[in-house]
Amino acid sequence: MSKFSLPLHTTPQGLVVNWGATYKEEGILSNYQGVIFNQDGLSYDQKYDLIEEEEKVEDYRKNLKIVKDATRVSELEKKCIFADENSSAAQYHEGLKSENDDSGRYRYINDINYQAEAACSYAVSGYSTYIDDALGFMTEEQIRNYNYLYYNDSINGTDYADEYIDLLIPSLRQKAAAAQYEGIKDSTALKAVYEVGIGFDSISTGIENVFGLNDDRDGVAMNTTSEYLDGMIMSSAKTKGEMYLYTGSKVVGAAAPGVGIAVATGGAGAVGLLAGAVGTGALYGVSTGGNSKAQAEREGYTESQAVAYGTATGIEQGVKTSAMFVVGGAGRFATGIPAPVGALGAGVTGFTMEYVDEVYINPAIRANILNDEAAYDIDYKQALINAGIAGAFTAGTYYIESVAASRSTAEVVANENVEVTAVESHEVVLEDVASEGLARVESVNDIVPNKGFNNFNELKAELGSPGEGNAWHHIVEQSQISKSGFDSTQVNNINNVISIPHGKGSVHAKISGYYSSKQFFTGGQTVRQWLSGQSFQEQFEFGINLLREFGTVTPTSNGWIFTPY
Repeated sequence: MSKFSLPLHTTPQGLVVNWGATYKEEGILSNYQGVIFNQDGLSYDQKYDLIEEEEKVEDYRKNLKIVKDATRVSELEKKCIFADENSSAAQYHEGLKSENDDSGRYRYINDINYQAEAACSYAVSGYSTYIDDALGFMTEEQIRNYNYLYYNDSINGTDYADEYIDLLIPSLRQKAAAAQYEGIKDSTALKAVYEVGIGFDSISTGIENVFGLNDDRDGVAMNTTSEYLDGMIMSSAKTKGEMYLYTGSKVVGAAAPGVGIAVATGGAGAVGLLAGAVGTGALYGVSTGGNSKAQAEREGYTESQAVAYGTATGIEQGVKTSAMFVVGGAGRFATGIPAPVGALGAGVTGFTMEYVDEVYINPAIRANILNDEAAYDIDYKQALINAGIAGAFTAGTYYIESVAASRSTAEVVANENVEVTAVESHEVVLEDVASEGLARVESVNDIVPNKGFNNFNELKAELGSPGEGNAWHHIVEQSQISKSGFDSTQVNNINNVISIPHGKGSVHAKISGYYSSKQFFTGGQTVRQWLSGQSFQEQFEFGINLLREFGTVTPTSNGWIFTPY
């Protein structure tokens, strides 16, 4: 007979769960319901084979701890039957040992002034050992019971008072959440705003869960007040659209720390990008792992299952978040791609990664580690919304990084003793670095001669040969003289031409082909047609950035120098 075999007669059964406590139901259970739940490696199908009604598995697993804790609260309250109905903290105070390590909580519960002091300390430092707003929702009877238990603990060395509070905390936090909900229940907008805050709080809560800071005495992470409030808000949604709004708001709040890291590392180049990716991945990986572990614990899975699930989801989330950070941050290096184009590509990449995670990867992890047959019951519309938010953040980060980089990229121009702040146009301003013995130059025209001609032949006669295998390339095309109304001396100017490799498959051929192509950002026009009508500076910037896709572009006193990658 296996260890899961059951006798064929009816007998009282104890239900053993991973919290290390055995609860014996009042009355008689069917022998088929007397099964040991949540054994490692035991699938749902195996559980279903051992019980008469399938729904009993989840019913018992999710509700057993609640019943067990409620029973313990009742047992502790029975110890208080001798407490005087009119007794107060003051009546017990003289008998307390001053060195009692729980005096802070005792004072917080009974002393209004101390509550205010603790609240101020929390507001200043963000930390307090005893503060928990939920304690303010204790009834007078609960406070009286706590004081009686605390007094006896001080005398007898027991710890019933703390245990009593720990068991009350879930219900007190629900009351605190209900009080907050009462003030926003009639406003969809306010509930969405609160969800942003709840999403932000979830990051720190997840980290706390990793270290067991929210665990109760059975080692199960307790829900925070914010999590109870989240449940109330979500359950209040009257339509799917309202539900999607609340979930989306929560996602936005959770993304805020990542945005902060992106801003903080935005100007630090490749090192900053790497540091930001590692930091963001670690932050969200640890937080997600902690929240996933807590979720599995609350659902009654074994400690090993909860740890494995938290570890797997944490690693997966960390890798995904780091990848999204790199994609968004790549905008600071993409010098040859128009910012809107790159941002769109980054957004699509972020959207795809998030959607694949929610629809395929995370359900697979849950199904394989927790044997959860409902793992693939996916709300595809919500997954699309979440992916859209992730894509928007990735695209926005890329665009901001790209625009910032185009304005502040610094590079030293070879052999000219100047530091270039940007090379976006022929009018770009150069920085004075006199402290290093370098000369001040006001514009590229002070390096590259600003000398125009009536036609290209005159210009070529001035410049001479572009070199073997090369051809003179106009940064702003000659066709724009007629298309955009530019003067010939602007276009056929030494500061608007550059010698680049020429011939089949060359840089020149690729650039010319690109100008003749239709891109998704040109609205059905060729790139050349799309540029028509834009300012000379805008077209010059576009041309310089396109050249940078194939090599470096350096201004010198003899003209622009192109060096292929």
